[in-house]
Amino acid sequence: MLPNRPHSDYAFYNGRRWRNYSKRYRQLNSCCEVCNGEGRTTGVTLSYSHDLKRNVSDGVTDHVVPISKGGAVWDDSNHMAMCHHHHNRKRAYEQRGYVVDAVQGIDGLVPDDRAAIIDKLLLIEQVAERGADWIDSDRVRPGHD
Repeated sequence: MLPNRPHSDYAFYNGRRWRNYSKRYRQLNSCCEVCNGEGRTTGVTLSYSHDLKRNVSDGVTDHVVPISKGGAVWDDSNHMAMCHHHHNRKRAYEQRGYVVDAVQGIDGLVPDDRAAIIDKLLLIEQVAERGADWIDSDRVRPGHD
């Protein structure tokens, strides 16, 4: 069964060029940047699973501004190393209309302020932990950034 993504996204993210790039990016940026913002260290590199007899990833290279929203595909300033937890949380909020402030890069949009992105994701995490279904409109504005 394919992930809940358009077919072209699935082909891109499973293509050799992206997989190799993502692996190199995570070797250079080996911890989740959001976890680092919380003062925790969570690795995002590949490791070999003897049970599965293949490499498994502890994280992803995220397009901070999604490609579908005009995000730069290959500009590393639009990439962020993330653990699966934070990446899944970010994707869920993107599907609800969460957007990041972005500026035009050479080949597409890139985040305007990486620290602000991490702060927003940490705020979302705090709200989720409290079980609230609201977000402070002064700090995170889904769909209106």
